[in-house]
Amino acid sequence: MKNADTTVLVIYGNHLILRESPRGWAIVVPDQLQIDNFYHGVHIHPDRAVLPIKGRETIFNIVADHLEREKGINHDKLRKELGL
Repeated sequence: MKNADTTVLVIYGNHLILRESPRGWAIVVPDQLQIDNFYHGVHIHPDRAVLPIKGRETIFNIVADHLEREKGINHDKLRKELGL
């Protein structure tokens, strides 16, 4: 992503990255999680399930709170917290 703004939080050794560009945004925990709004609306990878929550900041805060509480990513719990 060229011309992207990047925000990085480190929570219990996990890097939570928010990248914003003119095309869209992505929330990533490397090798564990990717949520973005490129091409298919707001969705989570790898299955591209569309999230009912559309707000970038809301999703970022849900993931950050999840990392704090669980000290990592519990995919099943996080998907429920995101409305899936």
